[in-house]
Amino acid sequence: MTQAQTEAKDDPELRHANELVSQLKLVEAMPLFEELAADHPSNYQIRERWAWFLFAYAATLPDPEQRKKGRVPGRTVALQAKNLGDPDPILLVMLETPDDGAEAKFSDRKDVDQAMKAAEADFAHGELDKAREGYLRVVLIDPNNYEAAIFVGDTYFKQHVNGSAGEWFSRAIQIDPNRETAYRYWADALEP
Repeated sequence: MTQAQTEAKDDPELRHANELVSQLKLVEAMPLFEELAADHPSNYQIRERWAWFLFAYAATLPDPEQRKKGRVPGRTVALQAKNLGDPDPILLVMLETPDDGAEAKFSDRKDVDQAMKAAEADFAHGELDKAREGYLRVVLIDPNNYEAAIFVGDTYFKQHVNGSAGEWFSRAIQIDPNRETAYRYWADALEP
């Protein structure tokens, strides 16, 4: 742990922001992480979380053009975290977003892509049951959709139903054993 990470760990504002995250109040936590990033400019973990929340917020916006504009600052903050030395693979996902914030497609099928985006917005709002229903709808339409399987597992994980989470992470691994995300998520679900 770097000195910047150690200093931030004892920050009461960071504890409050992390409490909001544990309650899945990601949009409420977002401005707190912006302030924390200003207070701890060399802390890449704070910037990574802030970037993730900017992306989550952008997913909740109803208009595609607004979502596109909303992803641009998220990508910028993710790049700052990377430049500070953040090694987390989740940054690679955020940095796959084009500079202009263009929306990545979950599928070439319009119905699958729309269902995934709606489920992502529900997830960002902390509506995990509704998000899971959306991801399950995708699995019914496209049983080999890696993201849908892993995201079903993630909704269970966030609700501390680790057995079910593990089953879905395992399913994602069966869909594509060459992608590492499901392995990492499954390892988290196995921790006591």
